[in-house]
Amino acid sequence: MELMFHYTNHVAREPLGAREEVQRLFQTFIPQEAMKNEFLLHSLLALSALNLALLQKDSKYLSLCDRHQSAALNGFRSTLSGSNPAEKGSALFACASIISLSAKARSCATAAMMTQPSYFDMDDVTQSFFLSRPGKITEVEEPTTRLPELGDRFRDLTLLSLDENPKASEYEHLREALEHLRELYHDIRRSLRTKGTVEAGLVWSWPVKVPAEYIRLIEARNPAALIILAHFATASTVVETWYISGWCDYCLIGIEKCLPGDLKQWLRWPCEIKGGHFTQLLEG
Repeated sequence: MELMFHYTNHVAREPLGAREEVQRLFQTFIPQEAMKNEFLLHSLLALSALNLALLQKDSKYLSLCDRHQSAALNGFRSTLSGSNPAEKGSALFACASIISLSAKARSCATAAMMTQPSYFDMDDVTQSFFLSRPGKITEVEEPTTRLPELGDRFRDLTLLSLDENPKASEYEHLREALEHLRELYHDIRRSLRTKGTVEAGLVWSWPVKVPAEYIRLIEARNPAALIILAHFATASTVVETWYISGWCDYCLIGIEKCLPGDLKQWLRWPCEIKGGHFTQLLEG
């Protein structure tokens, strides 16, 4: 009862970094669907527990979250592999979206309760990325307008990926992740110029688009993969919402702990340009 009350009266009213119509879904349609689908209800309760964990810095809510998240995942997978998953299409889509939000919030809540300095273990990052990937997104790509003032940065990152990864297969995964990052920077700039804002879904499409093999390179603490991740962390600061509060800083500190001393210099740019400076750079 506590978790559902908190969801209805607090979490559903918190900005999610999404369009107003999406926000309304979390306030009305999704709770109604949750009353008919137990797996979706568990996902809402897990998200509510995470919000309480962040507000109260109380680890008991992390345990509650994990219990409900496990039930949500089990129910989601069972329904998806059932005889007629199309009947539950709306509930499955909503549950997948909430599981993705919770994966990011769970990492932030864990880091927030650490002794200083708080940071992400890279395994937490990769786990949250994999939970955000119900399937590889396939899209028709628009022609991408290059960002001339960032051209040197992406060129240097490409050279770093080549220098640090003599295996052609690893380099190709890094190159693809970097190209998706370049496209993300472009899309953020376009959104800022046309709408004056950026939706969370646009930014967090990057972990879904990159190759799964790139995420495994992060898991293996591959230096070039981590440095590319740092440049995504910087981009994530254009969206401010509770479930990713502190995500960039936790990620950058975690990356810094994994990098060899001679490569830590690559973090200077992401650390200096995050937040408002990043927005100013793209709007310039």
